[in-house]
Amino acid sequence: MARDNLDHIRLARLEVAPQFKPGQPGRSGLRLRPDPLGHTNRLLDEAAATVNVTTLNRPPGVSPDRLFVLRMRFLEDAQRDLLTRFGVVVNEREDRRPIDPAYYELLVEFEEDWHRVAFTNQWCQGKWGVHAIDLARASDGNPDERRYLLRFLDLPSAKAFEAKGSAGCHVPHKIIVKHKKVSYAVTSVVSVQFLDTAALDRFLGELRDRRNGSHDQGTLTAIQRATLFDALDRIERPGPEERQGERLRTTGAPSAAVFPVDVDLWHPGSSQLVREAIEQFRNLVAVAGGTIVGPVRPVMQTLLIARVVGGARTLDALLNYDRVARVDLPPVLAPFRFASADTRPARVDPHAIPTDGPLACVVDSGVVAGHPLLRDLVVDEEDFRSGEEGPADQVGHGTHVAGIVVYGDIASLLQSDRPWEPKVRVVSAKVLRRVAGGFDGEDVRPGFSAGERAESQIEDAVRRFALDPDRKCRVFNLSIGNAALCLGRGHQLPWALLLDELARELDIVVVVSAGNVGCPNVPTVPGRDEFRAAVREQLFSDEHALIDPASAMTALTVGAVSRRGSFTTPDTEWGDMVASPADCPAPITRTGTLAPNGAGPARAVKPELVWFGGNLSLMSNGAWHDKHPELGEPSLNHDFTSRWLTTANGTSVAAPFVTHVCSLVEERMRRLLNASPSANLIRALAVNSARVPKAAEEWLGGDLTEAQANRRRLRAVGYGMPDPYRACYSDNHRAVMFAEDRVAERHFHLYHFTIPPAFVSGRGVRLIRATVAHDPPVRGTRLEYLSRSLTIQLYRGVSTEQIRRALSEAGGDASAVKLPERASRFESQLYEWSTVQSVECCSNARTSFECFDDHEAARGTWHVLVGCKPRFGTEYSTSPQRYALVLSIEHSDEKVEVYLPLRLQVEERARVRPRT
Repeated sequence: MARDNLDHIRLARLEVAPQFKPGQPGRSGLRLRPDPLGHTNRLLDEAAATVNVTTLNRPPGVSPDRLFVLRMRFLEDAQRDLLTRFGVVVNEREDRRPIDPAYYELLVEFEEDWHRVAFTNQWCQGKWGVHAIDLARASDGNPDERRYLLRFLDLPSAKAFEAKGSAGCHVPHKIIVKHKKVSYAVTSVVSVQFLDTAALDRFLGELRDRRNGSHDQGTLTAIQRATLFDALDRIERPGPEERQGERLRTTGAPSAAVFPVDVDLWHPGSSQLVREAIEQFRNLVAVAGGTIVGPVRPVMQTLLIARVVGGARTLDALLNYDRVARVDLPPVLAPFRFASADTRPARVDPHAIPTDGPLACVVDSGVVAGHPLLRDLVVDEEDFRSGEEGPADQVGHGTHVAGIVVYGDIASLLQSDRPWEPKVRVVSAKVLRRVAGGFDGEDVRPGFSAGERAESQIEDAVRRFALDPDRKCRVFNLSIGNAALCLGRGHQLPWALLLDELARELDIVVVVSAGNVGCPNVPTVPGRDEFRAAVREQLFSDEHALIDPASAMTALTVGAVSRRGSFTTPDTEWGDMVASPADCPAPITRTGTLAPNGAGPARAVKPELVWFGGNLSLMSNGAWHDKHPELGEPSLNHDFTSRWLTTANGTSVAAPFVTHVCSLVEERMRRLLNASPSANLIRALAVNSARVPKAAEEWLGGDLTEAQANRRRLRAVGYGMPDPYRACYSDNHRAVMFAEDRVAERHFHLYHFTIPPAFVSGRGVRLIRATVAHDPPVRGTRLEYLSRSLTIQLYRGVSTEQIRRALSEAGGDASAVKLPERASRFESQLYEWSTVQSVECCSNARTSFECFDDHEAARGTWHVLVGCKPRFGTEYSTSPQRYALVLSIEHSDEKVEVYLPLRLQVEERARVRPRT
């Protein structure tokens, strides 16, 4: 296919659209307490028991009687704001308990009191299949006499009640919230450190006033007391078991007299309080006979992290220390398995990459810079206290990763007669060393030094090469993961939290692997199709949940797809039962959650991208095997004296290809802009270039509905496989436009473009795609985690003035905008918790792109709306949110001219109508 290598087009926004209206406080539709007096009496008893916990053997300055765990039926901004009047919310998480049997619930409202009475009387006679009724709570905390929460034990009864006509409920009513399935009892668990004893006394006093029905205003009003204490279920003290990390919980404490543990402490707030907290922590560890190794480091305003070496007495003291969030054994990384690959490149292009050419940092086990295919390409290397002598790779992992960063798709190079042309230079940050524990004598296991926290090594490595004036590295690859820490529905994982901090502060692109399942379950079903279907379903089990740091929200997380679904030359030993079809998710890859409710990392599209990462085969003895050369991805062998290349599989070898792409994009846009592109723009261009393989789309979709199949595709392969050329260049038939900007909270930005007539006429597939990336402030103590989210919408067939008017009428709620009859909207509500979102209209039908409207200005015109929605306040709330927008307009017919008309259009608008 001919390539035109055209520059992307810079796009200016049209104007600032109307503001969002702030949300109303409180919430309607929540159940009332059936016995508020008994409830508040019980809370007072629990609080008294918690306060009276002994304070013996505590270090000076620590007040254990001021740290409470509050279990909330629901937790919203109203409750958080009220709690901060007494103390600091140091952590939030969710407990989810399955309900068996599940039920269906809907909220109804009656216009007149007699309607409600008539409904209640007939329900008591067993009508409509309503199993239970609860009064709803109004936003002021009092009973809402005209609203009921109705519970149904089966779906047909709920649907029948909603039905219009004789099939439904004939008593006049309005359905406020349609039926929804309730499968889990969800409790928000909030840890609160009261500011001082006086603040705790005020809290208990307000609780007593709630019990006594007082309407006097103290710290809270009567309505605020109802809002807070009706949501509160229990008051507890955190126990040692809640502070145990996953490895410590599952394996128990080591039997050695002295052993290292990683300790996370809750961040106390100001820098002065941090110094006091660290000093008290040092005193505690010293009294308990332990030693702190390395620094105690703050991670944003969420955690203080430290490595402690000690024995059983030290561990016990840490688990009983109130400021400790988690104690765990140091992470253990999975073995890295190699297979033979004796093929050498036919030709190598020896030309040097310019000193300002593409550059990436590989944070790994080091790189063998003397490899024949890496000579003069490793421009800097440093050992960040790995515990080995020197920066050279003694594991093989880092060299394998670096080869893909430098050359890209090595398997494709091996299959062609093209010369090997290096594209990206590398700086090597060694943080891993070789440790014992591999499989069958050939495999090796990378690991961290026992001397300090892994986070400290990673942070020092990233800062070193990002801030070095000679390097100014913007793209970092971390094919590293802690399999003991999987993403659930609680707060963010610690490595991910660190990377989100670094990515935002340094404006860098961090590429991480989704993680591998070392030995997935072997399906016991007959037949190839059934076997592969079982492998597919297994991908969405808890076993395949993302690991730390794959949940980092501002990083690009990369999963793996399989290049081959069969062997070229099958034999008796290997058979031909290869787990995944070609171009489909690899059986070892981890998948995201994209939860339908809740907030935070579990609701984000993760992984965003995928690349080839190998496959597994079922051997005749019923065990998995991955060491056949055709199952892995080829790259450079650190022991090049025996062979130059080797193969390996996993998301570790998929991530560096995305790093390769991002490095090329960074260099290309730097030359185009004559300035450094933002990390948001690099991420947006990489994602916008991606496509989901057709085979993966069909395999994952199966017999599911379109909505179910789309959610499953996003969980497994995200937005697809990136293309370096599409990310860097436009073509005559494919125009890419971009913008970098800042939008204030509760504001919109609006862009527009008119599609060329040739784009609609003729035959072929047409695609319009909009991708936005942003880097919001985050808080690891909050369940939402992201302090802001962006909304992106594509509008077809509507004028600018109509959009402005519709937004104003909808009160700034973009999802509630009412469009003219023949207008269309494509939106990203499903992705609203993702820091990279992509929406598209793709069709071979002209009618999907023709714009009919009474307004001449709207004909052929498309609009893109970007809005910033605040989730909670931070010190950055008054600062606009950085973002990058990428638009691509593409026709499958290469003869259709798209690029030039759009470029002339944008340049003309910029000349005659400056941005307002």
